[in-house]
Amino acid sequence: MSKTDILIFVAHFPPEIGSASHLFFDLAKELQKKYNVKVITSFPRPYNVNTDISRYKGKFFMKERIEGIEVIRTKQPPIPKDNLFLRGLEMFILPVILFFTGLFVFRPKVILVYSPPLPLAAFSIILGRLKNIPVVVNIQDIYPQTVIDVGLLKNKFLITMFKKIERFVYKNADIITVHSEGNKNFIVKSGANKNKVKVIYNCSDIDYIKPMSRNNEFSRKYKLNKKFVVSYAGILSYHQGLDTIIEAAKLLETYEDIHFLIAGDGFYKEKLVKKIKNLNLKNITLLPFQPKEKYKLLLASSDISLVTLREDIKTPVVPGKLHNIMAAGRAVIACVPKISDAVNIIKKADCGICIEPNNPKKLADAILNLHKDKQKLKKFGRNGRMFAEKNFSLKTFVGEYEKIFRKL
Repeated sequence: MSKTDILIFVAHFPPEIGSASHLFFDLAKELQKKYNVKVITSFPRPYNVNTDISRYKGKFFMKERIEGIEVIRTKQPPIPKDNLFLRGLEMFILPVILFFTGLFVFRPKVILVYSPPLPLAAFSIILGRLKNIPVVVNIQDIYPQTVIDVGLLKNKFLITMFKKIERFVYKNADIITVHSEGNKNFIVKSGANKNKVKVIYNCSDIDYIKPMSRNNEFSRKYKLNKKFVVSYAGILSYHQGLDTIIEAAKLLETYEDIHFLIAGDGFYKEKLVKKIKNLNLKNITLLPFQPKEKYKLLLASSDISLVTLREDIKTPVVPGKLHNIMAAGRAVIACVPKISDAVNIIKKADCGICIEPNNPKKLADAILNLHKDKQKLKKFGRNGRMFAEKNFSLKTFVGEYEKIFRKL
């Protein structure tokens, strides 16, 4: 019996680094064991990788295999990472390019698409209708509400257009998957049929990311062994409310053993660099995105890992980094709005402290609380790991998608 064909649309894929890239790579890799999987994506962006990508230079279309997965790449216009207008425009340009690529590849049995960008979900649904193929949309961030909340989308015409695209996706997707109950409730209120919305926790590769010794090559390289390390690893963007971390570091600069580690890239990085310099902070190490093999060592080198969002986020988003922090057995401090389902997960798992966003004093106090109470610190780490083993395994994550595919 031949394998079922699955076509995946995702804007970012390895060697790019980021939650979308890692999540759908892990999913595709596991699905490939039972299904015939093809991925349509873009070429990696130079600012979002930490490896040699010269093999992609000058190409407009390319097929390659990554760990057995056939990956089809198409060229998108070069977009500067700090130009918000052009990056917004990319949300439309890239889906159109990927859509036309999808028209000319094999006819799969099912299409799976990662959103954002929201227009990619819409164009995938149109492709599905043209080819009479069911479409499963995985919604990670709720657009356009997220960018409206933080003030990045103000134009009434664009808001209206995005809302129409959102309603189209909710109405026409065969199945919608979200990563929390709060997200399900939100999109059902926005017009989705509750019977076709499924909650599937995002996964962490818990066999790869697991509790490890703090004394490792990463901690030795950056002289972290004798420090109490507070880390943040991820996208450095406006949504994250990263100024709170810098200001908390300022409040704690007299504690010689407390050290902050920020690893990532994004258009907000330059502002962070300037702020660190202006405050003359010596207790922060700023690193680029770390590859998977170093990322797990970064988490292992941490005593506390941070999850942050701006206070004006009004959607129940769960930052993907939370799952990996818990899998690594590290205590969490989450500076997120109460509406975030991250709060519910952390409380249910009893794996950390939740505080309001944009409050450096409360963040500093929470860090000091765990700095003084090593038993609580260890307890939070153990609890997070146990919860991750039960709920965030790759096997469970893939199994839930397989159930969906079998029913379509």
